[in-house]
Amino acid sequence: MKEAFLQPFKDLYNEKSSDAIFALIYTAIVLTCMDYFFIPPRLESIISGQGVGGWYTPSLPAGLGWVLSCLIGFLILPAIFIKFIFKKDVSSYGFSTNQFGSHLKIYLGFFAFMFPFIYVAAQSPAFKSVYPFVPAAKISMTNFLIWEVAYISQFFALEFFFRGYLLYTLEKHMNKFLAIAVMVVPYTMIHFHKPYTETFGAVIAGCVLGFLSLRYRSWLGGALLHALVAVSADVLASLP
Repeated sequence: MKEAFLQPFKDLYNEKSSDAIFALIYTAIVLTCMDYFFIPPRLESIISGQGVGGWYTPSLPAGLGWVLSCLIGFLILPAIFIKFIFKKDVSSYGFSTNQFGSHLKIYLGFFAFMFPFIYVAAQSPAFKSVYPFVPAAKISMTNFLIWEVAYISQFFALEFFFRGYLLYTLEKHMNKFLAIAVMVVPYTMIHFHKPYTETFGAVIAGCVLGFLSLRYRSWLGGALLHALVAVSADVLASLP
């Protein structure tokens, strides 16, 4: 009786795809936790004693708490899964400097192309109201530098997760372009609280960075590009 009940599930489950199943379910869990508990305005609500689900202007501690949650959820835990559960080397998930110099110019070229658009966008009040994520970063140079260093580290965790762990896991089970498309869906969703122009841009950026990561077998260039764009946006948005 038990075997008859379980058989349909056994037919659907393929042990060879267990890493992809695990990665996609983990993605759903970690993004839900991030949205409800750890993005700076939510975390500030918890820190200030207002409870879960609120939306408050984040302090620097709330911003740093979010960065820590990104490092744990997007980098440390996936690296542990890769190493100790699936017995793989993290370098096989794009965590590699192999021939980094040879394709660095591509990422710098993208940054040069994007900078004028960032500059124009940074002039709008809507943009200035969002960046930096932590308004306290505008109060002093010390706060700004602390925030930017933490913010940059978050992008390396983010790129490792989406253009590394998730993408390289999916690549083993489907066409490369399909793997990129699947990865871009949750990546775009983490931008839903941002200006709509940036969210639409995330669709394009996710596809391009995913393609380059698979092409050069490294996501580090994408992390550098992401960091350059983000820091530039914060600097421009902080100017009087």
